[in-house]
Amino acid sequence: MDADYELTGMYSQRISSALCSFLLTQQQQTENFMKALLHVVETQWLLLTVVIIILISVMSLYPLESLPLVPGSDKTHHFIAYATLVFPAAYAKPKLWPVIVIGLFGYSGLIELLQPYVNRYGEWLDLTANAIGLMVGMVLAFIVKAVFGGRSGDEKLL
Repeated sequence: MDADYELTGMYSQRISSALCSFLLTQQQQTENFMKALLHVVETQWLLLTVVIIILISVMSLYPLESLPLVPGSDKTHHFIAYATLVFPAAYAKPKLWPVIVIGLFGYSGLIELLQPYVNRYGEWLDLTANAIGLMVGMVLAFIVKAVFGGRSGDEKLL
C-alpha cells in the first residue's frame, strides 16, 4: 500500500510540476506578445492614430438612411472609438497628453458639427461620450505604460 501511495505521490508531483511549467510558459508568451504589441504601438503611434482618425471620420460622416443595427448603444461606440483613438498617442507621448487630448477633443467637436450636413445627427451626448472615451483611453495608456514600461523598460513602475 505504501508503494502505491509513493507512486501516486510521485505522479502527482510530476503532473503538478508540468502544469506549473506550462502555466509559466504561457504567462511568458503572453507577456512577450504584449511587449511586442506595445512596441508596435510605441513606434508606429502616429500611423495608428491617423488610421483610426480616418476610420472614425468615415464612419461618422458617411451619409446613412438609418443607423446600422450593431450591438451596444451609440454612446458606447463613441466611447470605445475615442478611447482607442487616444491610446497610441498617449502611450507613446505621455508628456504631450494635454495637447493630444485637446486636439482630439477639437476633432471630435468638428465631427459633431459636420454631421448635420451629411444626413447625420450631431449630439452633445456623443461629444460627452467622446470626451469620456478620450480620458479613459489616456488613463489606460498611462496604466499600461506603468505596468509594461516603454522601449527600454526603464519607465516600468510596477
